[in-house]
Amino acid sequence: MADLPGDSGMENNLAYLFALTGRETERGLALVKAAIRREPGHNIFYLDTLGWLQYGQGRLEDAERNIRAALLRADFTSPGGLAEALYHLGIVQKDQGRLEEAKEAFHRASVNDRWGLYGNKARTELEKLGVDPYHR
Repeated sequence: MADLPGDSGMENNLAYLFALTGRETERGLALVKAAIRREPGHNIFYLDTLGWLQYGQGRLEDAERNIRAALLRADFTSPGGLAEALYHLGIVQKDQGRLEEAKEAFHRASVNDRWGLYGNKARTELEKLGVDPYHR
């Protein structure tokens, strides 16, 4: 990071790595917030990272708010990115006990990423919730 100070993409990627591993989440929050300030045009990715970090900290309401904000800014040119944010939203809603909303988010993720990682993860979550992911 020292070689590329102020590289928003790198900051977001490192922050997301922290979110995935559950390590250095406060540092991850600082990095992604800096990226959001510097490059507001990439908000779908950065806001999703922010929400996923907050989810990892147990801040479910904040996580949902930021993931929803990311989805509102989605331009649909990146179905994998859209599916990832929808999957994250579904996980947050599931953990809040809002299972019908979670099922809808997982379904939308699976449709937007039919053969990708987050489509597959969403179908797995649907199956765990007793839903056939291939028939609605």
